[in-house]
Amino acid sequence: DVKQGVRREWNWAKLLGSHENAHIAFTLSAQTVMATFLILLSGYVLEPINSFQSGSAMLPSLLLMFVLMSFGLFKLNMHLGKPHRFYRGFYNLRHSPVSREIAGVSAFYAGLMGYGIFALLASFDMAFTYYVQLLQVLFAGIGVLGVVFGGYFMYKLYRIEARPFWNHWYTAASFCATGLTLGSLLLALTALVFSSMTESLSSLLLSLIGVGFLLEIIGLLAH
Repeated sequence: DVKQGVRREWNWAKLLGSHENAHIAFTLSAQTVMATFLILLSGYVLEPINSFQSGSAMLPSLLLMFVLMSFGLFKLNMHLGKPHRFYRGFYNLRHSPVSREIAGVSAFYAGLMGYGIFALLASFDMAFTYYVQLLQVLFAGIGVLGVVFGGYFMYKLYRIEARPFWNHWYTAASFCATGLTLGSLLLALTALVFSSMTESLSSLLLSLIGVGFLLEIIGLLAH
């Protein structure tokens, strides 16, 4: 009886851990890639990021973002009882924050893929490069809308009275801090590997990491 009880508790612990680990992998991946995407888009107004976009690290960073986001979505879908029924997550968009989060993240994923594909095509000297760049901007807009919509409802999922610790604006601060810190770190590591790091880019990325840490500390103190 004791052995059966221990085995039963162990199985429950493994099940709980698998669900929690899947959500952790998805949440961290999504926050990291979403923040990295927004930082990359700031290259339209910030010179250090603009130089990064025109360098050799741009396409590898987009590929890395795509792989990381795919991993998070894969972990999220595979922890379901029937992963091949993933489309049921969209059934209750009218009332469910979960469905809205899935829709927003899916829109971001589509925007990221489209932006990456047309960024690759734009790197070639073609007669219709202007239209490729136009489509790239269009998918960038879809990605930004996905970040706003999916990120907001990712936060709303945790603002429930049944979880008092998370039912606080600190949750939003923590999510933003995680994205700023890990997203900047992802770009920094990619820039270092592909010899695209400059003094101005390192200063900017370190500043964003510092803002992330500061936001986390302020949120914790307020909590």
